[in-house]
Amino acid sequence: MQIKIPLALVRLWDNACDLLNAPLWVRGSIELRRVDALLVLGFIFSVGWYGATAGWQAAAAAAVMYAVMSALALIFRPG
Repeated sequence: MQIKIPLALVRLWDNACDLLNAPLWVRGSIELRRVDALLVLGFIFSVGWYGATAGWQAAAAAAVMYAVMSALALIFRPG
C-alpha cells in the first residue's frame, strides 16, 4: 500500500531530525546530542511534576515508566 506524504511534511521531518541529532557536546568518543539533553530534561520534569503533585511513590512510578518507554523506543526504533 502506498501512502502519499506531502513534501512539506517530509521536509519538516528531515529538518527536525537534523536539528535534534546535531551534537551538543563532544569529548573524545562521548557525544551528547540535542535529543539526549531533551530526553533528560523530560525525565527531570516528569519525575519532578509527579513528585510535587502526587508524592514520592508517583515520582518513582513516573521514573520507572519513563525508563521503560525509553527502552522500548530503543528496541523498536527503525533501522
